[in-house]
Amino acid sequence: MANLAQTQPIVSTVTCLQSSDTHSQHISLGKRLMVLRQKAIAEGIKLLSTEEILAEVKHRRGEV
Repeated sequence: MANLAQTQPIVSTVTCLQSSDTHSQHISLGKRLMVLRQKAIAEGIKLLSTEEILAEVKHRRGEV
């Protein structure tokens, strides 16, 4: 049982590192998306509302 208790922190550390990596990837993706959004606005592209996006998705799926 002593060995099991010693391995617990290692497993927790690995889990924590994996969560941190995923979090970093989400932040990186968010930054890239924000840059794309800013470029689109600067170029005068009309941003779609939530309703317009959902309608476009339904149209592309053939649901309309």
